[in-house]
Amino acid sequence: MVVSGVCCVLLSGVARAAENCSGNYTSVGHAADTQDLGNGVTLTSFSAMSSSSRNNMEDLLVGACTGYVLTMADGKVRVVYACARKNKAGDVVVDEGSLEPGADRGTWKYTSGTGTLAKKVGDSGWWKNAVDNNGKVTIGVWGGTCK
Repeated sequence: MVVSGVCCVLLSGVARAAENCSGNYTSVGHAADTQDLGNGVTLTSFSAMSSSSRNNMEDLLVGACTGYVLTMADGKVRVVYACARKNKAGDVVVDEGSLEPGADRGTWKYTSGTGTLAKKVGDSGWWKNAVDNNGKVTIGVWGGTCK
C-alpha cells in the first residue's frame, strides 16, 4: 500500500514557538486501490484504522482514515486525507490534512467534533511519519497549536 508516502509544510519559527501540543499516531492499512493513469502517474485511494494520542496521554483517540495518494511522473507525491476518531466517551473529532509534493511533513486541522471534542475544532499543526512498512503499519509524530 502506498500510504508510506503520507507525511509537510515547514513551519516558521513563529509558528513553532506557538506550539503547545504534540503526540503520536499509528495507522494500520486496511485497503488500497491504485490506478495507473499512464506516463508514470498513479492515484491510490486508501483507508486505514488509526489511533492518536497526546504525549501526556490526554486525548486517546481511535478510528479510521481515508484519502488518496497522487504520485506524479517525477516521483513527487501529494497526499490528502480525513480521519474520524473517537474518545472513550464516544465523542468524535475529524481532522483533515495533506502532504504537498516535496515536503517532509504534512499539515492537519480539526474541522469538526462532537461532545467534549467540539472545542478542538480549529486546532492545527504538522505531522510526520517516523516508521513505516510500506503502508501496512505507520507510526508518526505530530505537533501544533491546540485549545
